[in-house]
Amino acid sequence: MKLKRNKFVSLPLAFLLMMFSVNLYAKERRGAKLQITKKNGILLAGELITVKENSLLLLNTEGWDVSVGIADIKVIRVIKKSKVWTGAGLGFLICGGSVAMYNHLFFKGNHDPELKHIFTPFLGLIGGVAGALAGGFIGASAGRDNSIQIEGRPDLEIRETLEYLRKKARIRDYPRTEKIPIYRDISIGLYLGYSTMDSRLYKRWYDMWWQGGDAWAEVSYLLGLQVQYFFKNRNSGFSFDLFSQTLKEHGFFYSRPELYSWREDVGFAYFFSFNYDFRFFPNREKNFNPYLSLGYVFLKIEKSNYEEKQLYWPKKNIPIKLGVGLRYKIKDKFFMNSAFYYLPAYKFSSARIGLEYVF
Repeated sequence: MKLKRNKFVSLPLAFLLMMFSVNLYAKERRGAKLQITKKNGILLAGELITVKENSLLLLNTEGWDVSVGIADIKVIRVIKKSKVWTGAGLGFLICGGSVAMYNHLFFKGNHDPELKHIFTPFLGLIGGVAGALAGGFIGASAGRDNSIQIEGRPDLEIRETLEYLRKKARIRDYPRTEKIPIYRDISIGLYLGYSTMDSRLYKRWYDMWWQGGDAWAEVSYLLGLQVQYFFKNRNSGFSFDLFSQTLKEHGFFYSRPELYSWREDVGFAYFFSFNYDFRFFPNREKNFNPYLSLGYVFLKIEKSNYEEKQLYWPKKNIPIKLGVGLRYKIKDKFFMNSAFYYLPAYKFSSARIGLEYVF
C-alpha cells in the first residue's frame, strides 16, 4: 500500500519536472533578429549570437553560422516584434475597465436607477475602443524597427553601437581584450528666456511710522547657464542650471489712509535647480531629441527697493519644476535647445532657448 502511494506521488512529480524543463527550454535566451546590409549590397539576416571586437556572429535562417566584419557593414536593422495587439489589448482592458468602474461608482441617475446597468457596459465599450486605439498606436511606435548607420560613423560611435548590440545578443559575455569606453554626454549651454509670475504672490509690509505698501512681480527675462550629464545609454541623465532673471516690480504705497503713491522698479532673482531629464529616441543619427524634465528648485529673491524683506512665497508647497523640451542638432557638437518649464508652487512659467556644446 505504501509502494502504491509513493507511485502516485512520484508520477505527478515527474510530470511537473518534465514540464518545468520544457518551459525552461522554451524560455532560453534568444538573440535579436538583425538584417544587415553590406557595403557591396549583399543582404544578410539572422539571429545575433554574439558580438566580437571587429565582427558579428549570426545564425542565419538556414541554421549556419555567419560572421560579418564591422568594416564591411553599411546598415544594421534591428527587427522588433510588433506590439500593436499587445498595446491594443492592454489599452482596451485598462481604459474600458476604468470607464466602466467610474460610471458604476459615480453614476447619478435621478430618473431611472436602472440606467446605470445599461450605460456602464456601453460606456466601458466606448472607453475600451478608445484605449485600444491609443494602446495600438503606442505599441506600434514601441515595436518599430531600429536602423543603425555604420558606414561613415566615427570609431567611438561604432563601439557604442557594438555595446548596444551586445546586450541584445544570445551570448553577451563573449571575451574581449579591448574595453569599450563609456559614453559621456556632457554638455554646457547658455540660455535666454522669458517668464511670467503670478501677481498674487506679494509682500505687504509696515514700518514703525505706519508706512506700508504692496510689491509684486509679473514678467521677467532670463539669462542662465546649464550643465547636463547623460548616462551611457543616453536615455536619461541629470542637469544643473543657474538662472538670473529680472523682476518688473510694482509698488503701491501709503503713509496715511488718505495718501497713496504708485511706483515701478526692476529687481533680480536667482534660482538654482537640480533636474532629472529623460530623452525620447536618443539616437545621434536623428537631428532632434524631445525630452521631459523634472527638477527641484532653490529660489532666491533679492531685496526690493520697496520693501525690507523678500517677496512672499508659499512655504508648504514643494518647489518642483516640470518641463518639456526639444534638442536640435546643428553641427557635430553643437545643439540648439528650447524648453518650457512650469513651477506649480510659484505659479511661475518660463520659455527659453539656448545653444549647447557637447564634450
